Amino acid sequence: MTTPKGLTAGGLGYWRRLKKTMEDSGDLKTSDSYVLLLAAQTFEEYAMARDEIKKNGITLKVLSDRGAEIIKTNPAAPVMNQASARLLRILDKLGLTPGSRAKGKREAVDPIGDLMNG
Repeated sequence: MTTPKGLTAGGLGYWRRLKKTMEDSGDLKTSDSYVLLLAAQTFEEYAMARDEIKKNGITLKVLSDRGAEIIKTNPAAPVMNQASARLLRILDKLGLTPGSRAKGKREAVDPIGDLMNG
């Protein structure tokens, strides 16, 4: 399987971690390459949104059309939530979540640890 181009360092590291997990379990197939790439790209999206929230907070103070200061949810918050939900669905399809492992798809691994430790 060819290493994908165009991923950030974090995305590439995540792709390698998923690939190794699947290789070690003997479940990696050539047809999984696009799904692994999609998982890495989704992780990148999650990580960028998470970094934005870390930098600027979950809420932002903005001025309304009338000049009043209001507090709004950081636009990165729903992006992060949607990306994490998509990533968990992808990982489930690959047999890399606790639920999918409980169905007997794979040995215990922790490919979503980056989501919690980031």
